[in-house]
Amino acid sequence: MYFRAPRVLVLEDDPLRLHRLVEMLRQREYSVVGVSTAAEARLRLDHWPADLMIVPMRVGTASGLQMILACRTKHPELAGMIITEQDPHVLDMDAWRHGIAVISSAADAESFLMVVAEQIAGIKRRQRWPRKRVMDQIPVNVAGSSGRVVDVSYGGLRMELPSADSTLPARVTIDLPELRLRIRAQLVWSARGEDGTSYVCGVAVAEDAGTTLRWRQFVDRVG
Repeated sequence: MYFRAPRVLVLEDDPLRLHRLVEMLRQREYSVVGVSTAAEARLRLDHWPADLMIVPMRVGTASGLQMILACRTKHPELAGMIITEQDPHVLDMDAWRHGIAVISSAADAESFLMVVAEQIAGIKRRQRWPRKRVMDQIPVNVAGSSGRVVDVSYGGLRMELPSADSTLPARVTIDLPELRLRIRAQLVWSARGEDGTSYVCGVAVAEDAGTTLRWRQFVDRVG
């Protein structure tokens, strides 16, 4: 059984802009719901707990920041992202204190999706297993690309592929040839590496008896 796809709730009262945002997110195979009012957003959250909520700078008479913080009173794990038509730096400081990202409405699709990935990656509940940094060079093969393992946990791993064009599908099979280990996993997040050319991604290991046991044995050996 795979972990469910990250859930993203988009609040936007402009129908064309809402459609564009939802379609971009679905390209990354997130589970996405779009709503046009604050009331709809609150109702949806009560029945469909989202991982990330994306809102405009203004939501009715409130700010987007106020909207996200209000929703967190019932959904404390909710990650937030604000899209603004003004200078993002105007909101950066207040939003930063609450771990909420701010991005310009003029940002291109790649930049938008990168911020989404970073916000989802930062959700605390996805870090329920302690991570172990991999000091040795452990090669990995996935979806026709070769790379290296960066860190591991019982729940999954983070790996780096040399090319930012090595976009992975939602579900992957990962080979660690030197360890004679093959695991099934699901892509949780992805982003460009710090060098601007590599591709860094986090995956969750499939939950089945055989895979889970072998993977945990490997994690225990990593030092």
